[in-house]
Amino acid sequence: MSHAKIKVALAALLACSAFSASAASPFSDVDHNDWSYKAVAELSAQGVVDGYPDGSFKGNKEISRFETAQIVARLLAKENSLNNEQKASVHKLANAYSDELKQLGVRVDNVEKKLGKTALITEIRVSGMNRYDNVFKDTKKSHYEFGARVGFNTITKVNPRTTVYGQLETYMSLNGQPMYDVNADQHEDSKLHLGRLFVTHQFGKEETDPRSPMGPMSNIIGIGQFPVTMGVTGYTYKGNFKGAFIQFGDANKGGHLRLAYGRATDINYDYTAPMQRGIHNFDKTLDEISDPKFMKGSPGDVILKKVREANKIKKAIVNGTFYPLAPKVMMKDGEDADVPAAYASYIYKKPGKYEVHAYALKAVGPVSNIVQAYGTALSYNVTDKLNLHGEYVKNSVKLPLNDERPSSYTVGFTYGNASVLKPKSYSFGLDYIHSQAGTYFGGSSSDIADQYMAHVYKDWIPEHASTSLGKMPAYFADKFDNKIKAKTMEELDKAIATPSGGAKFFLAKAQYVPIKGLILEASYGFNATDMGGKQMDNIFRIQATAYIK
Repeated sequence: MSHAKIKVALAALLACSAFSASAASPFSDVDHNDWSYKAVAELSAQGVVDGYPDGSFKGNKEISRFETAQIVARLLAKENSLNNEQKASVHKLANAYSDELKQLGVRVDNVEKKLGKTALITEIRVSGMNRYDNVFKDTKKSHYEFGARVGFNTITKVNPRTTVYGQLETYMSLNGQPMYDVNADQHEDSKLHLGRLFVTHQFGKEETDPRSPMGPMSNIIGIGQFPVTMGVTGYTYKGNFKGAFIQFGDANKGGHLRLAYGRATDINYDYTAPMQRGIHNFDKTLDEISDPKFMKGSPGDVILKKVREANKIKKAIVNGTFYPLAPKVMMKDGEDADVPAAYASYIYKKPGKYEVHAYALKAVGPVSNIVQAYGTALSYNVTDKLNLHGEYVKNSVKLPLNDERPSSYTVGFTYGNASVLKPKSYSFGLDYIHSQAGTYFGGSSSDIADQYMAHVYKDWIPEHASTSLGKMPAYFADKFDNKIKAKTMEELDKAIATPSGGAKFFLAKAQYVPIKGLILEASYGFNATDMGGKQMDNIFRIQATAYIK
């Protein structure tokens, strides 16, 4: 296909309007009065176009693709003087004439110069909030956690199809109180550790987007420790997954299917420990609380029912260890506590309008009989500023703790569009979260939600016992204590029937970007109770995050 030289010259001028050279007409057939004079003169002065040996320009003469490629090559040579929009226009031309540019020895997008180089984005986050040993209002106990997280995020483009992503991070206390992290047992304060490291490779049609710092986002396979977000809010899980995945479709628009297999690495280990490893030495605790002196004053039928409840537990004890959520969960001490799982999700996006999610997660290995969950989520932009969203998650496994197949849901709205790249941008919103015990296992996008939904007592001593069993999730401790404390059949029946654990609460959030690269955030959890109506304390959290490239 050929083009008139004057049209190419004008297109180049529009693409590179930053050129402002002023010079006399370099061509004998381009008069000062010609409508194209300024375009031709400026592009000639910049060395983008030249004429024929006889000194003419011949603006109406059709030129070949090869001659057009020469003009594009000269624009590429001036890439450093262009803004992002102009670079995008030039790269679009370069892609269209890539074969001719290769014959000229020009590398499209300067790939050879960029490949192998690593882009570094430093993330500095300072935050403060109450960290609870006991979040319930009547017996609350907490300390103020104030500290910083520093992350070094890297992107290395090995070739047009292959990209390596990495992240080193560290947590630093700023007030002497240790910073909480679900992986804290694997690293120390102020010590660098690996947050994520994975490589992706694109299959099928090659994707190139010179405007994006990321690698290809469609039709990719990946291996390593990579990020996974369930739903649109990430309350259920927003963490890492260690294993491999394959993705069909474009993650930025339209539909894409992702299948992953490996281990979820950002679960709340204190919360999931009894599920995975059981409660050790629980036979001794049962013997202690079964002392006849604690039964005095209770009717015979209450004593009988308590004995039956105790016998149920005793039958489930294996080598002194009790598994409260499912029998035959035999994850040994010292074994990797990351939950082995298979994960699948399908997401359809219409950028700026809506996105729909459907996903499923099944635990495998020793915890396979605890989690078989599926969910769906929707995010819809009513206007360019008002967003409505909702999520639903169901665990199809019937768990004995509350004798139910637990579920959770979230509904909420956000107003505004806070972007770290747009100074003065903002957003605020409100969500309501209703999460039954057994649908959340840690790794929430919100530290407040995590403290509500996965609350753990720091030092639990069972009712009528004298020996501490250490950290214990509220979903088990409260249920057990309520049954022990019951003095009448009515109280005992209520203790057995009343659901324990989980949380239902409101979460308000606000974000503001005062300058490019800095985002300020505040969130507030309130009107929180567990599933049995036990009130939790209100929690306020502040955070400032700076991004440096």
